[in-house]
Amino acid sequence: MIAFRSPLLLPALCLLILASTLRDVQAMDLRLNFQRAEKALHDGRMAEFHHLKNSLGNYPLKPYLDYAELTLDLSRTDATQVKAFLAGQDETALGSRLRTAWLKHLGANERWSEFLEYYRPSSSNELRCLHLKALMAGGKKKEAMDQAKPLWLTSDALPETCVPLLEQLHKDGGISPTLVWERLDLIRGTRGKERLPLMRDLKRFLPAKEYAWHNLWMQSLGEPERVLSSPLMNQQHPSRDLLVVHSIIRLGWKNREGALAQWDRFKDLLAPAQKKRVEKGLGSVLAHRRHPQALAFLGKVKSCSQMPGLCELRVRHALRRLDWRLVSGWIDEMPKNMQLDEEWRYWKARALEQTGHKAEAGKLYQEVAQDRSYYGFLAADRIGKTYRLEHLEVAAPGTELRALASQPAFQRAQELYLLGRKSPAQTEWYWATRNLDQNGLKLAAKLAYQWGWSHRAIMTLLPTGYWDDLEIRFPVEFREQVEAEAKVLGISSAWIFAILRQESSFAADARSPVGALGLMQLMPHTAQIMAKKLDMGALKEADILAPKNNIRLGSRYLKQLHEEYNGEILLATPSYNAGPHRTRAWLPDTAMPADLWVEFIPFDETRLYVKRVMSYTAIYESRLDMKVIRLKDRMPDLSKAIIAGQRRDIVDDGSPPAEADEEASADVGLEKKGNNAVFDPLDL
Repeated sequence: MIAFRSPLLLPALCLLILASTLRDVQAMDLRLNFQRAEKALHDGRMAEFHHLKNSLGNYPLKPYLDYAELTLDLSRTDATQVKAFLAGQDETALGSRLRTAWLKHLGANERWSEFLEYYRPSSSNELRCLHLKALMAGGKKKEAMDQAKPLWLTSDALPETCVPLLEQLHKDGGISPTLVWERLDLIRGTRGKERLPLMRDLKRFLPAKEYAWHNLWMQSLGEPERVLSSPLMNQQHPSRDLLVVHSIIRLGWKNREGALAQWDRFKDLLAPAQKKRVEKGLGSVLAHRRHPQALAFLGKVKSCSQMPGLCELRVRHALRRLDWRLVSGWIDEMPKNMQLDEEWRYWKARALEQTGHKAEAGKLYQEVAQDRSYYGFLAADRIGKTYRLEHLEVAAPGTELRALASQPAFQRAQELYLLGRKSPAQTEWYWATRNLDQNGLKLAAKLAYQWGWSHRAIMTLLPTGYWDDLEIRFPVEFREQVEAEAKVLGISSAWIFAILRQESSFAADARSPVGALGLMQLMPHTAQIMAKKLDMGALKEADILAPKNNIRLGSRYLKQLHEEYNGEILLATPSYNAGPHRTRAWLPDTAMPADLWVEFIPFDETRLYVKRVMSYTAIYESRLDMKVIRLKDRMPDLSKAIIAGQRRDIVDDGSPPAEADEEASADVGLEKKGNNAVFDPLDL
């Protein structure tokens, strides 16, 4: 019981509580009137709309009503209104949206001089093409044509607004056959459904004398042997080397010996850049297929320093052969920045240990074990060292946090988040944080965490490289339900959290390109199968996305995999990502150390997935005050008994049937990553 020593303390406390309650009520009233105003505008009740809008005062989302009114019918919107709005919202999400909508409206109505007045450099191909049309309409044809060439060199389909420009560029001789071959090369390297029609369409940009070469490009998709045996391949042609690259690699998946013979025929004729592409692509094929000549082929590569992917491929193949001296030597030939990566320092230590250099290996294990990561935990297991699981909170002084939270963009983001409008909230968050420095991003991450917006907190902290705030990076949102499901199902709550963290980073509305939904990224078919087993009835998409349902269904699927693999989490985990049929196909024929087997998972995504989930599970055990199980115990070596126990049919898990899809994991180009991609490293 609290004893109030001062007679003034209790009344003061009551006043504070009352003031806070009044602020909450006022905020709720403003949100309600905002939503009423939206409805009034939608229904055309303009007098009521304006009355409600004017009652909002400085409510953060009031500009959204102005935007909605302006864009209700742009044909009736006056340019002065647009200018006035942009003047106050220029560097904001809404300002960007209005500028884009207005530019499209001006372009559709061929108001080109006004378009040029409002246009700013854009990443949108549609706006870029409209801009070039505006330049041409203003008599700046050469400038427009010069800027059109970079648009051409893309593997993506271009919007309809670009077609007249490209046709004009072609008519003026701006699209040479060489440019067509370069774009064909980009498109041929993709695997999307648009690849075939895009490749076909490029034929119209070629003169008739080049049609035979275009036909060879089309044949390279399914009949690479016909391409390589064509008499045309004995001629000098700007397209030939690129065709050789794609055809040899594609042939490798069908006929390894034939591909090697063609490589011997063409390797001295290729330019260095194209030669490297074949070395990586064909080397990947041979390694995946465990071809007898794979080791010799990879060993002949003079330098892999310009192709990190090839360096990695060589070491993995040497690991598969258990050639530890070669593993050590090929790691030494990696670029220095790769040698310093914890992954290759761990395998260097393993190679040293296996070749009798135990003192050197122990020293390297000690260094790697300092990392809070998959390899750091593996290294700690090799020397019996405690995992590094200390939590160090981000420094976020209250005054700085309040100053950040008071900025209009953050206020708008919070209001949208509280209204459950995640997509516009994330857009506002992007605009609020895009120019912040490292310290500002840390403060913003802390702010999102305090709001309960776990996904944004995780993603905002990520580019800062600050890995020690485990509360932000590994939140325990939905803890009550996760622990309840784990208890009922008899599986680890830390494992469920690790899967959830890896699958969606706590984004409840997450949707993958292939259709997976929600926190635990369930495919709809899988979700329906689990729902049937749980007597939940048929589910709509919204039902699957609902966090409570998603966690229940995902946990039930984990339980099914756990049972199918006799409690082996190491095997159940990749099955959740890639499907049980693939995991069983990847099992070795004989006993194998677990760390080696993980390295041999052929899909890059699944291999990284397993590493993260294994390490995340240990971190979540610490976060949940559970006993931390060491990785050597969580992922025991694959014994003959474990392998034999999986040689059986599996139940319908909702994943697609097994197929020869290894080719998808072999990139025929050099290493490529998105310009703005940010990856959550294994240094946790």
